[in-house]
Amino acid sequence: MSKRVFRGQPVMRVHLDEDGDWQAFSATEPRWFGRPQLLHAAHLLERDPSLASLPALPLGHLATRDEASGTTWQVFQG
Repeated sequence: MSKRVFRGQPVMRVHLDEDGDWQAFSATEPRWFGRPQLLHAAHLLERDPSLASLPALPLGHLATRDEASGTTWQVFQG
């Protein structure tokens, strides 16, 4: 995850990279900004239960949402 998400900003974009790793980003940063922070997905769900609505993503795809508590995700090929 990005440092901004690690520090408490809401997850607005999620990318499942080609290696099968999840990347979580806030709305206020470029897609690949800075050094990632590691955190178990269960801890992200504790912080924000709305992340459970994230659809299954194929490798290399990106999901975005407009509102921090929103459950409507748009999926794109990354």
